[in-house]
Amino acid sequence: MLAGWVQGSVAATAAMAPDEVTPPITHRNLPLTQLTRSPIELTGLVATQRIDFGVREDRLITGAVLDLHYTPSPALLDDVSQLKVYLNDEVVGVVSIKPDHGKPQHARLSLDPRLIRDYNRLRLA
Repeated sequence: MLAGWVQGSVAATAAMAPDEVTPPITHRNLPLTQLTRSPIELTGLVATQRIDFGVREDRLITGAVLDLHYTPSPALLDDVSQLKVYLNDEVVGVVSIKPDHGKPQHARLSLDPRLIRDYNRLRLA
């Protein structure tokens, strides 16, 4: 159970389709707040949240990072609390959560770019 809020961003590096001689490389920072209508909150009743996002088919993702900022509930158990992150139903990371009296925390996860498709589902549980 993670009661509190989670915010973050997915940063991706993309290259144009391979038919160009020297594809331009772009870096894009996509805040999760742009992908959701309300704050992401995990509670005992709603223990998972899903964020859907798309990638243009003419882009090749060569790298991606999920940068999470969250505030855990002080009621969490110190040794067993964790946040699991899934991308398209594949586990991409598990973050140990330390209650730390409700202080904001940060985690950074590298995402395997091979898992990113034109339609994607990021799930926090």
